[in-house]
Amino acid sequence: MKARQIELLKRLLTEQDMPLIVEQIAANANYSEKTIRNDLHAIEAYLQSWSTAKLVRKPGVGVYLEIGETERQQLYEVMFQVNHVSDEERLLEIAHHLLVSKQPMTLQTFANTYFVDRSVIKRDFEALEKWLHTFNLSLISKRGTGNSITGSELAKRNALAHLSQLISPQAERNSILHLFLPHEISTVKQALQKMQQSYQLSFIDEAFESLMIHALIMIKRTRQQTNVFVEEAETQHISEKPEFHETLSFLATLEDKLAIRFPIEEKTYFTWHVISAKRSLTNRTASEELENVMHELITKLNEFTLVAFDEDAILMEGLELHMQAVLNRLTYGFPITNPLLADIKKMYPYMFGMVLLATEELTTLQTQLPEDEIAYLTLHFQASVERREKKNHQKKQGIIVCHLGVGTSHLLQAKLEQQFKDIDIIACIGEAELQPYLSSAEADFIISTTPIQETSIPSILISPLLNQHEQARVANFLQSQQKESSSQSKSPIAALLPVDSIFLSVQKTHRFEVVEMLANHLLDKGYVKESYPHSVMQREQVSATSIGSGIALPHGNPKAVLQPVMAAAILENPLPWGDEWVSVVFLLATMNEEQNQTKGVFGQLAVLSDKPEKITALQTASDPSDFLEKLHST
Repeated sequence: MKARQIELLKRLLTEQDMPLIVEQIAANANYSEKTIRNDLHAIEAYLQSWSTAKLVRKPGVGVYLEIGETERQQLYEVMFQVNHVSDEERLLEIAHHLLVSKQPMTLQTFANTYFVDRSVIKRDFEALEKWLHTFNLSLISKRGTGNSITGSELAKRNALAHLSQLISPQAERNSILHLFLPHEISTVKQALQKMQQSYQLSFIDEAFESLMIHALIMIKRTRQQTNVFVEEAETQHISEKPEFHETLSFLATLEDKLAIRFPIEEKTYFTWHVISAKRSLTNRTASEELENVMHELITKLNEFTLVAFDEDAILMEGLELHMQAVLNRLTYGFPITNPLLADIKKMYPYMFGMVLLATEELTTLQTQLPEDEIAYLTLHFQASVERREKKNHQKKQGIIVCHLGVGTSHLLQAKLEQQFKDIDIIACIGEAELQPYLSSAEADFIISTTPIQETSIPSILISPLLNQHEQARVANFLQSQQKESSSQSKSPIAALLPVDSIFLSVQKTHRFEVVEMLANHLLDKGYVKESYPHSVMQREQVSATSIGSGIALPHGNPKAVLQPVMAAAILENPLPWGDEWVSVVFLLATMNEEQNQTKGVFGQLAVLSDKPEKITALQTASDPSDFLEKLHST
């Protein structure tokens, strides 16, 4: 709105006991009556997109607002702070206005409202258009009419529930609560808490907040008489579920407190959300469908990773709770967005790829899971792997050689094990006992208080007192052994990458061309089966395999690999790879029996992705041999 219109709305909000006369407003402001009437039309359009207030015109009486006291105060505050919002907050509010407005809105309307140039609003619209596309919505602009959002009512409500994404990918859901009336927020919250207590439900915090947002949106859209469409058969089906009766109780409370009536379609719609909400019940019973999906998913992941996930009780419990919510979201068409998707794909590309591959082969699911859901599942399985590795972690084993007797050597042992948590002292012996001991036992290092003969086992000479200076020397010694052990192992990538499978200065126009070229090369060399190139392309089409820092890691089905191998391409010009630009491509073809080798590859890639200078060095390799040498140095 224009500044003049904002001031007029402020008068309507504050002078509530005395209707305003158009003729008097025009005379006092030195404008024509037509201008003032046009201003009132602009105010009315603004109210329709923001508020439930009504602009009333009564001949012989004047113009005034019908508005509740709480909403009056909130709207008045907005009038004073409207030009103080951030760019992100402005984008969020514009999206909200367009999603709930029944009438098209012009660029100029928003420019006047936020006191910015039309070009700024145009940039906001460009960002908004891309975001709306993720919800199957379109931003339509018509010359002379304005801008509006087209799509189903369900899609619009889903977008409204995720408006916080426009502020920050990690924004909390409750960051959009300011778009709703305070008394409605408190009423919904209390009604949800009452429903939980009455029916002994226990929603997790995220699910509770999600139900709050969807209920508030439903209230707003019902007041605007914009309801969802639900087939009568679906309503009949859902009415037989216990969640339907829980929803009826909840909505009855809202109807009583807010003087509103929800049609049956809205009751069905909200029941879907109640069913889909993740709960922390301890006495839940898994459905047959859930048991079948979980069994097949776990079986596939066991096969692909050679990890016995079915032995992890913590994983099974968490997965059961999560997968039930996933199945409900798929059933009722409630897609989610995962703000951690890019980070998960970068940090855990191996597990993400294996979960994606497993879900693609599930026969118990009628549809492919979106990658946002796959990323959440990846966290469950990755956590299981890390729990297993922590359990199986073996400390470095050392021997103390001490010339001052048992008492001193055991005191030294206690000090060392207290100071260095990652070591175990397996023996305290004298110098004469060392060689006989080593002939029948293994150790990773020796800490001695007396000079000893040279052995194949690394050793360090210290004083028995282990003062701070000695502690620092031991720490450096142990650290150097770890680095030496790491440096002696060959680069995991280089070990799998033949010289003739490295392609420099590759000129392609699309990532699919690069993937196809590398996959066909491995097929021609006899490393993979004929089905492998297709599986790689299929995997790439489902989800781009970029892992950050200009690296992509396409890979296919391990069952189609005859010999573990990799191929690499350095692109002449970076190519868009999903949401990133990629310059270095590694195609990975490994077998189920080579999981340690595969993990080593991902470990080296993780190091590479954290060191941009290493990527640059690879890009400047003069020939394939130089490329391999640079890999060895990472």
